Amino acid sequence: MSIREKISRVSTLIPFPKTSLELLTGSYDKNTTMQKIIAIAENDPALTAKILSIANSPFYGFRWNVGSIPQALLTLGTDEVTGLILAYQLKQEIFSWDTKQKKFLQRLWKHSVVTAILARLLKQYLQLHSDGEEFTAGLLHDIGKLVLAQYFPEKLDDMQKKMEKDKKTDLEAEMEVFEMTHTEVGEILGTKWSFPEVLVETMKYHHSLELISNNKILPSVVRLSDIFAEEWQYGIGEQASSFEIDNEVCWKNLQGAFPNLEGVHSREIGKMIRAQLQSSHDFINLFL
Repeated sequence: MSIREKISRVSTLIPFPKTSLELLTGSYDKNTTMQKIIAIAENDPALTAKILSIANSPFYGFRWNVGSIPQALLTLGTDEVTGLILAYQLKQEIFSWDTKQKKFLQRLWKHSVVTAILARLLKQYLQLHSDGEEFTAGLLHDIGKLVLAQYFPEKLDDMQKKMEKDKKTDLEAEMEVFEMTHTEVGEILGTKWSFPEVLVETMKYHHSLELISNNKILPSVVRLSDIFAEEWQYGIGEQASSFEIDNEVCWKNLQGAFPNLEGVHSREIGKMIRAQLQSSHDFINLFL
């Protein structure tokens, strides 16, 4: 059986957190979603404490104390709280796995969290109107790597050695070792779980944005955040050399969509976003 066939079978075995999946795929109307979130939190004190800790962090900068889940929903919005529940439940799932790749999973989870937070900061800088899906997309963009680490730990070791020895990118090494990439794995899983199209496209195309005809902005925001995370020591070693961000498709897509970026170097934006990230360490640690 080929690895591709095994991956296809794996997609039927991996349980995405049921509650998060229901919230993420829009199974409920807004009122039912709020009631569902309140019920979930009431049955999980640790989750309630985590959401309130995050809501009251300096990252959001509220001048009042958020003291309950209903208040968090009114203050942050249902999509934002859904993203926080996803982060909490996905972390519990990932670190319950029995795998030889614990250290890699810890690095990958931190990378995913930082990418999600950077996507949020970048969205705010660009004044991009969204319902909070940039955080979720950042958190899930490399979920294919999670599967490779869980189900093929020895081959993941081979892939990492190939990257170090032959100076290959992660995609190049994945194709040689697995005969498919983490982006393809992400597409298989996202489709299996009936994720919204824009999330599936982000998981599938964040390394090949030139192949997307529509919905380019969110995948481009996530990819730029992904690159910034790699550049700023929150990475997982995608490639041996540094990135020429001004030549990346994600940056060109954003420049084309936001006129205020015309003539601006990506490093200038990165400097401002990085300063915000550095002041958000306590917020990052709430997810780890």
